[in-house]
Amino acid sequence: MSLTWVLILVLVALLVVSTYTDKQVTGWIVGVALLLGVIAGFNAVFFLAKIAWTTAKWLIILGLLVFFALLATGFYKVMERK
Repeated sequence: MSLTWVLILVLVALLVVSTYTDKQVTGWIVGVALLLGVIAGFNAVFFLAKIAWTTAKWLIILGLLVFFALLATGFYKVMERK
């Protein structure tokens, strides 16, 4: 079980405690919710970075293909003039 699921279960338990008892656990609820938000933010950043790197790799490959195609076309035109 990952840390995220453990924190979600803790958050649910804290919400149940605060609903059915007179205990003040608002600070704990806010703290756990903030921690979950930080974890979600890091996961989103890493996920987007992974997508960006994959896209960048394909754009680099496509750029190299276009570059070599233009280079070959230019070389062919130069050789054609001679």
